[in-house]
Amino acid sequence: MLLPLLFALGAWQLDRASIGVAADAYRSPATIAANALPGLLALLAVFIATRRLLFSFLAGLALQAVLYRVSEIKLATIESPLVLEDAYFLTGMDRGGIALFWAYVESPARFWTMLVAGLLVLALVAWREKPWFRHLGPARFVLLALLVAGSASLVSARWPWPALYLQEGPQRARFTEMPAILHSGLMAHLVQTHLKRVMRSFEVDTAALHKAFAQLPAAPSAGPGDRPLAGQRPDIVVILSESFFDPRIVKRMDAPADSIPNVRTWIEAGHGGSMSVPAYGGGTIKTEFEILTGMPYRAFPDIGFPYAGLDLRPTPSLPKLLARDAGYRTVAIHGHQGSFYNRANAYKPIGFQKFITSRDFRGSGFKDGNWYSDESMTDLLIGELESSEDPLFAFAISMENHGPYKDPLKLRHMDAWQRIEMPEGLSQQTHAELRNVLYHLGNADAQFARLLDFLQRRNRPFLLLFFGDHLPGLSSSWTELGFVDGKPPRSQQPPWVLIRGRGDATWPAERGVVFPWQLPAELAYEAGIEHAYFDFSRRAGAAMGMDYARKPDSVMAKGMTAAARANLKDGFEAQLP
Repeated sequence: MLLPLLFALGAWQLDRASIGVAADAYRSPATIAANALPGLLALLAVFIATRRLLFSFLAGLALQAVLYRVSEIKLATIESPLVLEDAYFLTGMDRGGIALFWAYVESPARFWTMLVAGLLVLALVAWREKPWFRHLGPARFVLLALLVAGSASLVSARWPWPALYLQEGPQRARFTEMPAILHSGLMAHLVQTHLKRVMRSFEVDTAALHKAFAQLPAAPSAGPGDRPLAGQRPDIVVILSESFFDPRIVKRMDAPADSIPNVRTWIEAGHGGSMSVPAYGGGTIKTEFEILTGMPYRAFPDIGFPYAGLDLRPTPSLPKLLARDAGYRTVAIHGHQGSFYNRANAYKPIGFQKFITSRDFRGSGFKDGNWYSDESMTDLLIGELESSEDPLFAFAISMENHGPYKDPLKLRHMDAWQRIEMPEGLSQQTHAELRNVLYHLGNADAQFARLLDFLQRRNRPFLLLFFGDHLPGLSSSWTELGFVDGKPPRSQQPPWVLIRGRGDATWPAERGVVFPWQLPAELAYEAGIEHAYFDFSRRAGAAMGMDYARKPDSVMAKGMTAAARANLKDGFEAQLP
């Protein structure tokens, strides 16, 4: 019993250290045991496989240390600890995923030294320690039966796990992520999250939907100039620009030269605004999900990564509607591995006919910093537009401005990087990470202008949507400088631009867009694509404004959530009164 007890105490010490609190914070026999139990189950599996208890103890504790260190790095980088869906990366790990995570290893030499030393210690212990039971003895079968029973009940969320970890039942947790981890520990929180996901159901509140539908403002009659491109099957180009934001929301950034002059010009001309996104520092997939489906991420609590947590095969997403009902060719472009976030498996059911990934970038693409450049992505996007005989829906996800940001980067235009004006008196880390981000923002803005120029010179009708998915996790910069509005980083809103045009003619429009899930309805409306759910979300979103987040229990907010859940299974119209 001594080693399991030491394991539990050691895991609790690691847990408290990973979030920077005292070891006695919320410490009790119950919390220590609950946090250690998942690790002890893994330790038992190693013990059954090796028959060596000390080896299993050391291996299990080493694994705990790795998990807590990863969580600590993630928390410092994007203010989010390790979450259950992060385990999905292990199932789809490939060269691109390894490259992305390796970029966050601060000292590769120290990493390899510790890894080799740890493996040598484990090998020595395994060699010296004698087995605790016979290879096919009864003790091994008893322990195996215990392991199978415990694992099966955990996976299926059966007794005793809900009784131990969900004292309030499967409904919404009492605490959000970080407070829950502070109170119960990271491992216990991961188990709680898993149990809630297995036991959840996204029920459609039909009564709320009917009430919201009854209060929906009447659709204004459209004049002949309100939708100049409707019925013309315009090319629709959507650019999700990695970590794109307006630097002037940051204090002391109003004096340096503008890093995003082109995007700013179009916003000020009435073609865009800013929006509240469901992600910060990472989690691109959450904003992407809203843009492609028109469904609020918050309508599906605790789903983690939507492409892994939801069945989107029946969902009438925007690319699916355009391909099925309007004859569009649909293509997605991303300068990273297709397996990341399960995109390779999700995109075809969503409606994409072609998915261009980093493998396709290798021929003519180039990197600017750690990742493939926005210029390379725009080259491929323009090539798709030039070669398409049918109207094209293209969705491109940039990679160039992805972190980490504080390390010296191999940039293509060091002279441009050096010319970037910076506020005086910044710390070394803030100066480095902020200058790197400003460099990549400038490149993204320039490629936006280049793409728009190409679309205008083609003299074909087009819709161009460009937006930032979230703010970058610049912990040093945000702490040192802060924001003009005094709010925290997660409350800051990235910009969006929606341009409808043909040749040099463009038409600004007033749009009540404050969330990403409203934008696909705007695209469908402008293109003349009629769909009941998008019509509802467009009108409901404009009527609510920020109330969907601020007043989630209001009639319209509850109705919007019900509508999204019905639309998930293509059942929205069947739920209407």
